[in-house]
Amino acid sequence: MSAMGVLTSMRLRLLAVLLLLIVVFHTCKLYSDRFFTDKEGEVQGFPRKLVEVAVYYEALCPDSRHFFVHHLEHTHPKLKDDLFLNLIPYGKAKTFTNSDGGFDFECQHGEMECYANKIHACAIEAISDLSEQLSLVTCMIKDNLDPEGALTRCASKELQPTILTCAKGTQGAILLKKHGEFTELIKPTFIPTVFVDGLKGDQAALLKNFLSEVCKYYPSGKKPSGCS
Repeated sequence: MSAMGVLTSMRLRLLAVLLLLIVVFHTCKLYSDRFFTDKEGEVQGFPRKLVEVAVYYEALCPDSRHFFVHHLEHTHPKLKDDLFLNLIPYGKAKTFTNSDGGFDFECQHGEMECYANKIHACAIEAISDLSEQLSLVTCMIKDNLDPEGALTRCASKELQPTILTCAKGTQGAILLKKHGEFTELIKPTFIPTVFVDGLKGDQAALLKNFLSEVCKYYPSGKKPSGCS
């Protein structure tokens, strides 16, 4: 190969390397801008630490009502972007399979509670937004002795037929059975029982000082503003 050919080959190789470096630089910059830096030096592009709270409760339980009205209703708005809420209406109920393959239930506060639990289960199933779920359930549990009346008082007219059809049919029974299976896994001795990030923790403290106890589960220096 002539000297001119060698020089041309070297130039092509250098050009290829230069183009590769430009591609790598822009790729790194793209991911850096997307994931790693912002004005406050926080990591971007990754989800924040979500604390998961599971509440095992009953629709006619006075202690469940107290927890929803005096703790959960006030805490969730402060942490809602950093909190995943899982409501499980069943409590100390029992599930029986009847002769036609359907399900019957026996609830701690009687047959009316079983129906109210089904309405709660169907409402939770029908509403994907956690804040709306909690708002409806809290409204109903404040006065749930008349389950259908509570639904009429608290739910939108558009949503009421969907929830009632579910609660009166097989879907309501299937959902309540599912909640029963979840509840059986933890075998609660007191209702409500609250699990945080899969841990039972100090139940007395959680039921009395819910916000401060939940905030302990966020990493130091990364606590939501609602914890301050």
